[in-house]
Amino acid sequence: MSHIVRDAKEWPYYLLCVFLPISLGLFTHFAMHVAGWAIPTIPNDLPDYVKSAILTIFVPFTILELLINYWRGTLQDNFRFNDSVSSMLQGVIDTSMTALHRGWLTLIPYAFLNHHFSLTGWVDEDMTWVHWILTFFMVELGYYAAHRAAHEYNLIWVGHNVHHSSEEYNLFTAFRQGVVFGYIVPVFYLPFAFFIPLRMFAIHKGINTIYQFPLHSKLIGRLPWIIEFIFNTPSHHRAHHGRNSQYIDKNYGGTLILFDRLFGTFEPEDKPVVYGISHMPHSWNPFLVQFHHLFEMVQVFFKVPSWPLAIRVFFDLGPSFNWRVSNYERMMGPRPSASVRRPRKSLKQLRLEQMNNDTVSNTQMAIYVCVQSALIILELVISFVVGESGSWLAHLGVVGLVMWHALTISLFFEQSPYNFALECMRLLVCQLLISLYGPESIWIQGISLVVSLLSFVWLFAFGRVQKELKQ
Repeated sequence: MSHIVRDAKEWPYYLLCVFLPISLGLFTHFAMHVAGWAIPTIPNDLPDYVKSAILTIFVPFTILELLINYWRGTLQDNFRFNDSVSSMLQGVIDTSMTALHRGWLTLIPYAFLNHHFSLTGWVDEDMTWVHWILTFFMVELGYYAAHRAAHEYNLIWVGHNVHHSSEEYNLFTAFRQGVVFGYIVPVFYLPFAFFIPLRMFAIHKGINTIYQFPLHSKLIGRLPWIIEFIFNTPSHHRAHHGRNSQYIDKNYGGTLILFDRLFGTFEPEDKPVVYGISHMPHSWNPFLVQFHHLFEMVQVFFKVPSWPLAIRVFFDLGPSFNWRVSNYERMMGPRPSASVRRPRKSLKQLRLEQMNNDTVSNTQMAIYVCVQSALIILELVISFVVGESGSWLAHLGVVGLVMWHALTISLFFEQSPYNFALECMRLLVCQLLISLYGPESIWIQGISLVVSLLSFVWLFAFGRVQKELKQ
C-alpha cells in the first residue's frame, strides 16, 4: 500500500496542468500578501452570466423538466422530493458564498497575473474570432484539469463529491455544488492569465458553466455521432456521474469531450448508470453533505500504517485510496460493482425505519417545505441586492440567514427533534430583522408578517400531526 505512484507517462500532464497552476497560485498569494505587490481592482461591470442564468435559464428549465416527466408519467422514477430539495439547498449555499465574496476573491489572482505578467498584451478591444476560439479551448482545458484533479486528490474531492452525492440524475443535480470546489477551481486557470484578459476569461468561464447545466438530464438521449465525438453531451455526463466501476473517474470535459479522448479518460455510456458515490453521506443535512468527505479523510489518516502515507492522504492520494483503506480485507480485490437497481433508500437503516425516502412524512410537511424552498430562493435574490448596495456586514447577515434556513428545511427530512425549535427561532429572528432593518414599505412589512404568522400556525398544527402519528 505504501508503493502508490502515478504512471510515468502522465507526468507531463500533471506538471503542466496540476503542479504549474498550483505553483502559480502559491506565488500569486505570496506576491500579493507577503511581498506587497499591487493588487489590481476587479471591474464592477465584469459579466457574471451564471448569476443572470439562475432565474432566466436554470430555474425555468428545471420546472420544464419536472412538467415533461409528469406528462410522461416518469416523475417518480426520476425525482425524489427530498433529494431534489437537498440538491437545491446545496446550490443555494454555494451561490450564497459566491455572492458574499468568493466570486471576487477567486478572480483576484487571475487579474494579478494578467496585470503584471501578460505575455501577449491582449486587451478586450483587440479580440478577434481567433482569440475567441483560443480562449474557448484554454478555458475548456483549465476546466478539464480542475475537474480531473477534483476526482484524483482528496483535498479537492472534499468540494466536488457534493455534486456526485445524489442517487438521482436530473437538473436539480446541477444545482448540487460544493462550496470548497469553487475556491479551488480558479487556480487551474491561472496559466492562461499570461495570455487571456480578465474580461474575456470571465465571459468564457460563464459560457462553459452554463453549457454544463442541461447535461444533467435523462430526457436527452444519444445525439448524432459527430456531436458525441466532439462535445460533452448528456450521455457522456451521465456516464461521468456513474459509480459503476467502468464509469468512475471518466469524462471530465466541460463543453468538449476531446481532452478526455486525448488523455485517455473517455468512456461511452453503454450500460445502465448507477448514480451516486461509493461513500454516501447518508444525511440530508447540507453541511454534513458538504464536508463528510473531510471527516473520512481524517479517519483514513489515522488508519494508514506510516506517516508519509498519512500526509499523502491530504495532498496526493484520492478517494479510491480511501476506499482501499476502509475495506482493507478486500483491498486487493476489485471494487464492488454497483447494483443496477436504483436504491430507494439513502439513509441509514435506523433512520429509514422512521421515514419514507420516496416522499415526506405527511402532506402538510411537503407543502411547508415547498413554500420555504421558494422563499429561500427569494432570500438568495435579496442577498444579491444587499451585496451590491448594502454593507458587507449586512450581506453577511443575510447569507447567514439563508444558510440557517437551508439547515432547518433539511432537518424536516431527517425527522430531527430540533427542527421545530430551530424553525420557530428562525422565523422570529427573520421577522424581527425585517421589522427593524427591512424596507419601510407597509406592503412588504405586511406580507412578511402574514407569511411568518402562517408559518407559525402551520408548525404548531404540524407538531400535533406528528404527535398523533407517533402515537
